[in-house]
Amino acid sequence: MKPFIIKNKFGRVLSDIESWKTGFIEVKKEPRHWRPDYSAHSLGVFFTEGKEKDQCSNGQRWVEGLVEKITGHPFLFGEAEIKHASKVDTYRGGQRMQDLSIWGESDGASVFIGIEAKVLESFDKKVVELYNELFNESLEYNEYKQKNPRSMKDKRIENLVARFFPGKLPTDDTIGDFRYQLLHYIASSQQEGITLKESRKRLGERVTPDIVILPVIVFRTPHYYEDKKQAEDNKNDYLTCLGAIGFKKDDSLSYKGTDVFVLEASYQSVYSVYAEIDI
Repeated sequence: MKPFIIKNKFGRVLSDIESWKTGFIEVKKEPRHWRPDYSAHSLGVFFTEGKEKDQCSNGQRWVEGLVEKITGHPFLFGEAEIKHASKVDTYRGGQRMQDLSIWGESDGASVFIGIEAKVLESFDKKVVELYNELFNESLEYNEYKQKNPRSMKDKRIENLVARFFPGKLPTDDTIGDFRYQLLHYIASSQQEGITLKESRKRLGERVTPDIVILPVIVFRTPHYYEDKKQAEDNKNDYLTCLGAIGFKKDDSLSYKGTDVFVLEASYQSVYSVYAEIDI
């Protein structure tokens, strides 16, 4: 088993917690997001500690075991990048930042893994909240577009809703309470390339993966236990949204107590994974 080589977009190799910190701040440019017991730091710990046994981190062993459980075959690692920007459409801006992206293969099938790290962070705003922010009481639609001619945020939200819930609008009662981040996370990950290089091609020109695995890893640090109600609410938001989209829980794929949900698309298999891990 060879150790994963994880980099940031500048090519910095993240081999220990100090280099991970440096690499994270290089990309994020906001040191305040790097705090012990919070998600970014916890992800770094998970993928740098535990190397004493075989030079492979606890995180690597967890990912390899998860992929093998899902596919029935070993995972052949290709490359990995933190804070990788995924795009859901060709509109200006609106990139979805993956906490950790991993590309590889399993029994000849291409695999993309997009890890979302959490402690107590929510899945951002509800669809209806984000949509209505664009049009407050004093701004009608046309006025908003006049003041923000380049913004396509409204269309992005509308398209995401239409992708998963055909015929629905962001303001519909049955749709508006879903979390925007989850919809963006799933949709943009489905459109990733089979390699990092392929992912840098334009949408529509990429070869997309056969298998997409989306682990939401909730790290149970001391900060996690400060508000168990928030943690429960976050999980409920996740489960409600996945169920509405059409993901089905598959108990046969449960790995080390994690919940695995499957969405069979016409051109790829998508697995959403919810895991709580002690750090």
